[in-house]
Amino acid sequence: MPAVEDVKELQAHPNRLLYVGRLTAIKGIEELLGAVSLLKRHKPKVRLAIVGKGGPAYTAKLKRLAGRLRISSNLNWLGKLKPSKVQRLYRSYGAVVVTSRYESFGLVALEALSHGVPLVSTRGGGLRSFVSNSNATVIPRAKAASIAAGILRMWRSPQLKRKRIANGLDTARRFGWPQIAARYRELFADIVTRRGLENDGTSLEADPGLESETPRASLGRAKPLRPERVF
Repeated sequence: MPAVEDVKELQAHPNRLLYVGRLTAIKGIEELLGAVSLLKRHKPKVRLAIVGKGGPAYTAKLKRLAGRLRISSNLNWLGKLKPSKVQRLYRSYGAVVVTSRYESFGLVALEALSHGVPLVSTRGGGLRSFVSNSNATVIPRAKAASIAAGILRMWRSPQLKRKRIANGLDTARRFGWPQIAARYRELFADIVTRRGLENDGTSLEADPGLESETPRASLGRAKPLRPERVF
């Protein structure tokens, strides 16, 4: 989770939309293309940049769909990018659009909030834990008409958009590492307290016999985990 920026007024043109994520059906990307087709009737110069990679067959299907919808010139397929480059992209766009039917968490949405970029998003899966009408324009369902209507509402309500950006920054701050560490401390303290009660006040001491046990060779040496993001 990147540090929340000291955000100034967003200068990016509102017609510039950004999608970041894998190109799979569950992400609602086909419906997003349909929404761009609908939006083009109101804003012929609407642009959607697509960051992410999918299977060759599905990517080809998406591009054929864009051709049938006559929006190929409104799209910019950027492919897979390094996370550091994605972070620099956010502030260049007027909104980030998250159209997923389901997300385990929804890091892209949280990153958009942390950069002070307007968010238009569904609330599928883990997104429900932090995306709300107070910090984003919520899409009730991943359908082309709903997505287009949400983006139009965002365009037509600049004052509400600024309020949501401010609330989004507050939301993102709750997910900074110091805040997360504090929550884990509270969680572990609660577990220890509950375990103590369950054991009728006995201390949680290690079994002395465990010290003489030899670790199984199959366990090997623990390797540090390196967080990665794949778009």
